[in-house]
Amino acid sequence: MTYRIVDEPAPSPLERLTVNPFWPLLGSMLGGAWLAWPWFALNSFALGRGRRFDVDLAVLGLGLSLNAALVLGLEKALQLHLIEGAQYFALIPQAARLTVLYIVFLRQQRTFQLFEHFGGVGRNGMLVVILAAFMRGSVLSPLPPLLRLLLG
Repeated sequence: MTYRIVDEPAPSPLERLTVNPFWPLLGSMLGGAWLAWPWFALNSFALGRGRRFDVDLAVLGLGLSLNAALVLGLEKALQLHLIEGAQYFALIPQAARLTVLYIVFLRQQRTFQLFEHFGGVGRNGMLVVILAAFMRGSVLSPLPPLLRLLLG
């Protein structure tokens, strides 16, 4: 029987795709949530997290559900004329989305540091972030306003 540290990342078949969680977080700010949600999920799996991977997926799923509920609630409140000036209220789903993504970032940061400590090498995600920033308009502009607010 060998001794194993519980938080030590287990080898993953996607280990070569591992990036510092800073990159998906920055990608969410510059490119949009359409990039960040799946990138964080892929990065969590690539880090080889096992049970912690499930928790990350649950946090991402709950965060996406919360964000969708906030967007739909905002739309309903606008339809019922309960609020005026949607441009300020549209910041609420964005703030909730960034909060959830920051929580996932913090969860992955510790594991990424262990990954590096045990000899893993993270990829540089700067090119993906730059491409996403340039593609943001072409990805989001054809979408309906509610979906744009959800994924923007």
